[in-house]
Amino acid sequence: MRDDDRAALHRLVFEQLPNPRFREMFTVTGVGGMRPILVALLSDSVDRLFGEWRAAGSAANLVVGEPDKELTLYSLLSTTDDDSAPNVEWVNVDSASTVSDLLGRALTRGQRGVFQEWLTYMFKVPGSGDAGVLRLVGPLPTAA
Repeated sequence: MRDDDRAALHRLVFEQLPNPRFREMFTVTGVGGMRPILVALLSDSVDRLFGEWRAAGSAANLVVGEPDKELTLYSLLSTTDDDSAPNVEWVNVDSASTVSDLLGRALTRGQRGVFQEWLTYMFKVPGSGDAGVLRLVGPLPTAA
């Protein structure tokens, strides 16, 4: 069922790419100027998400949602896992966590104003070397 939902989510995104208003929201560029797009269900594991993210060069436009619901776009970029960085409280997730867990922890911290920029979150998966910056871009418009 999740594979069917993920395939439906892929179709929703790629069917809307001809819409310029939709396409212009995808601003993260990767190797060679490409704009990698990852899609994730809320129930996907962060292990799966980070595997796809690494394969995309650790820079991607991330669409999160469920079929028949609003889609939300995030930028997902790598950063240094630097515990000595001043004024940074990392959002820790383990590889068994879901995308929903990651977003929930980040949003909870962001609402408390832990980070300098309200909708930007630093995250890491202890022991894996995965560390990054997750930034909310916003809801994706529907096709006109």
